[in-house]
Amino acid sequence: MTPRSVLYAALFGLEVRDFWRTPPEVIADIVAEFGPIGLDACAMEDDAVCASYIGPTDDCRRVEWGPICRTKLTFINPPYSRRAGGLLAFMDRAADQAG
Repeated sequence: MTPRSVLYAALFGLEVRDFWRTPPEVIADIVAEFGPIGLDACAMEDDAVCASYIGPTDDCRRVEWGPICRTKLTFINPPYSRRAGGLLAFMDRAADQAG
């Protein structure tokens, strides 16, 4: 069976590591510290950490997050490869969306 990250990388033309998941225990720690996550801004349907998410076809760098986010907390585990736009592009967008 082919790992999901390999399948998604081929589908979207990105790196395998761009689809690595955040470990569930890390998500649990974030929720325990900051409260419920209202938006997963870089997710796939099968790994979003909450009901509201932005997938690669919608591209969180081009979508307004506020109308989608259900709480004050947005989670982002962006793709790190340059092919995906580079980490700094996603961090700039997160800073922009934070206000």
